[in-house]
Order: sequence, then C-alpha cells, then structure tokens
Amino acid sequence: MSVHNDLAEDDGVSPVDALSMVRSGALLLDVREDDEWPAGHAPGATHLPMSRLAAEAGTLPTDRTIVCVCHVGARSAVVAAALAGAGWDAVNLAGGMDAWVAAGLPLADAGSVADGGSVADGGSVADGGSVADGGSVADGGSVADGGSVADGGSVADPGRRGRPDRDSFKGAPMGIVSRGFRGRRDQDPAVPPGQYVVRDFPVLSAGPTPRVRLDRWTFAISTETGVDHEWSWEEFRALPSERFTVDIHCVTKWSKLGTSWEGVSLDTLLAGVETAAAFASAYSYGGYSTNLPLADLRDGKAWVAYRFDGADLEPEHGGPARLLVPHLYLWKSAKWVRGISLHAEDQPGFWESLGYHNYGDPWREQRYWGD
Repeated sequence: MSVHNDLAEDDGVSPVDALSMVRSGALLLDVREDDEWPAGHAPGATHLPMSRLAAEAGTLPTDRTIVCVCHVGARSAVVAAALAGAGWDAVNLAGGMDAWVAAGLPLADAGSVADGGSVADGGSVADGGSVADGGSVADGGSVADGGSVADGGSVADPGRRGRPDRDSFKGAPMGIVSRGFRGRRDQDPAVPPGQYVVRDFPVLSAGPTPRVRLDRWTFAISTETGVDHEWSWEEFRALPSERFTVDIHCVTKWSKLGTSWEGVSLDTLLAGVETAAAFASAYSYGGYSTNLPLADLRDGKAWVAYRFDGADLEPEHGGPARLLVPHLYLWKSAKWVRGISLHAEDQPGFWESLGYHNYGDPWREQRYWGD
C-alpha cells in the first residue's frame, strides 16, 4: 500500500522552483540513505543521509538556502524543520525525488561527475548549466515550512533565523526515519491550536522499525546514582496495568482523539525507585532518545503502553511497548522504549538537539526553540 504524505506534498517548494533556486545559489541536500543514492538523484546534489545529520550538520553552509529532498518529501521535511529550527535557511522539496522525476527533471547515477559528493568534500557542483546539458541542480532553496514528519508543517518564522547553532547537533543520537502519513484534515475546536483531527493512525517513524524479540526485551530505570531497576517482558507484564483513553497530538499538526491503550503507569514503575533527580531521558531500541521533566512522568501522566485499541501494539506504532505521555507532543512518547535514565540536569534528546522545543506542550504550540 502506498503512503500519502499531506505535509510532504502540500508544503515546501515544487521541483521546478527548487531547480530555479539551485541555479540562484541554493544547495540541494539529498538526505536519503546510502542504499537509495545509487538508484538516481538530482545532478549536483549534496548527499548527507538523515542518519548522519546530527554528526555532520555543522559542515553545512550558513550563507546559502538549503533545499532538502528525499524519496517522497517526508524525511526531508523533518530535516528542513530541524535545520530551520537551528537557524539555517532550509526548506523542503515537496514530493521528493518522486516529484522530481514526475516533473521530467534529470537524474544522475552515483558515479556521475555532476554529483556534489558529500558535505565534507565541498558539497555540490553548481556550475550554472542547464538541466539539459547536465548542469548543476546543486542548490535549491525554498520557503522553509518549518514542519516535519515529526512535528509542525507551518512556515518557519523568519525571526528565528540567524546564525545556525551548530553545537546543538553535536553528540545527538542516531535518528529515526519517517515514512510520512496520510489522513483527512478536519478542523476541531477541541484540539490544541494549529492541530487537525485524523481518523487513521499516522505512522511517523518507519525506517527501520526495530523488531524486538520478547525473550530479549528489557526495560530499565537508571537513577542518577547509578542504581538500575530492570524488568524482563514477563516481569513487566506481571505488573499492575491500566486501561485508559487519551487524545494524542503530533507536532506535524495531526491529533487523534479518544485513543484507547493499556499499559503500566510510570507511577508503578517508579514506586520503588529512590531518586532526587528532576529530569528524565527516555531511550529506545534503535537509538532514539527524548528528554522530559521527571514530574511529567508522575501522577498519572505517563505510561509504558503495550496495547492499542484492544490489540497488541504493532511495531510500526512502537510495539512491543512505547512510552506514552499524551499531554505533550507525541515525539516525547518514545517508541520501542527500552529504558529511562534519571538526571539532576536536563539532557536534550534527539529532536530537542535538532531544534525542537525542549518541553513540547501542544496547547502552547511549543514546536520549536523560541515557541
């Protein structure tokens, strides 16, 4: 089944506009993975896989618009939002390389001289030539949408732009790759500002989806003093569980109302944990992490959920178990959760290190730094 991505197709710039921006000096940044690159890419594009963004974003130019592109525009929307949130002038190429090909624009193979190479080796070749004669498509800028498959989707506030905070990318963990979502946009005054209601359950992080065997699954809480509390799957499922119904809100602006879950409250998991910590970091199978105040995991506000809508939680939605903190944007509810570490000081997670808001309250539209 194909997946339609409203944000990737509706927001950002068209391939033709991106090409025009490239010819005017913008950088076309292809964020697909290494195994996708040889299948065909825009001549002159710079290749920086999304999985290496945190480590290598500091090498991106600060004086050029960056047009981000991937397969269908979902992952590149994430990257454009992260770069825009950190101060780059970055935008998404709507529809990705699928739209590029559909527009009749050329492709280069992996060995082409027209390739811009990696960010480290000087980026793309921008010779100003035409598409017909193999000239560069290496620069593409567009109106930054500020959105992403992991959150927003609106035009980024130019007032937040400035010198990129390159240090914010250092040490960030490996990211997740999003394949987008589909859904019908319905306006509902009961949802937070800027959100719309969906009927289905968008999939926002598949690529790859960790497959965790239950006989090897563990969940641990580590305190700031180094004490570990760990549960196997059997021990975890033996804990008292709760069934609860909550609304969930993604930073990509969709909300799903009245979702039904079953899981173990963090109050239960923290009951025997002695700590004076004020902050927590949740981490996942696959390398993702996110940070929260510890208070937001207590008092009936958070669960480790393993069932959704009466069935075992599917891997694409975070199964076998995911953190669920429904009063915050959904990126705070780490999929495939494997543990929580407690800290005296706050430690920003993956998206927080890339420009997303440190707290993420949907009712205050806390999508990016400065919100």
